[in-house]
Amino acid sequence: MHCSNFICVFSEKKQKIEPPSFLKKIGDCEVLSGMSAKFTACVNGFPEPEFEWFLNGKKLEPSDRIAMEADNSGLLRLIIKDTQPEDVGIYRCRIFNPHGEASCEAELRYDCKNNIRLQNNSYNARYLHKPRFFNSPWLLLSHFKVTVS
Repeated sequence: MHCSNFICVFSEKKQKIEPPSFLKKIGDCEVLSGMSAKFTACVNGFPEPEFEWFLNGKKLEPSDRIAMEADNSGLLRLIIKDTQPEDVGIYRCRIFNPHGEASCEAELRYDCKNNIRLQNNSYNARYLHKPRFFNSPWLLLSHFKVTVS
């Protein structure tokens, strides 16, 4: 505060208070052995929310296979490389700041019933989801050499 000639001017700005919330929640994912799985959320809040990731209630920590990313626009990502059957379960993203917390959940499913082996290492989990504009969820696989055993 600065006062001169009996006029006081407040220079302190009120900081906005905003509890954390999800603009986009994580969604379910289905992968094949060895593929990468990615969960993405978009969050907001002030101060910027901190985050934690859980698998079946157990807190996850970054490792050589598990990457947790955040950028200053509120984008959060959990990337699981070289998925294995033990990665299957319910993933939860918890965000929190001094004004509150929020969380969302999604399931990671592991498709092993057809024992499909992909011959292209660049194949990504997102192709397993049925595109809205195609009639077949496997249509995009035509670009890859696939063997079924």
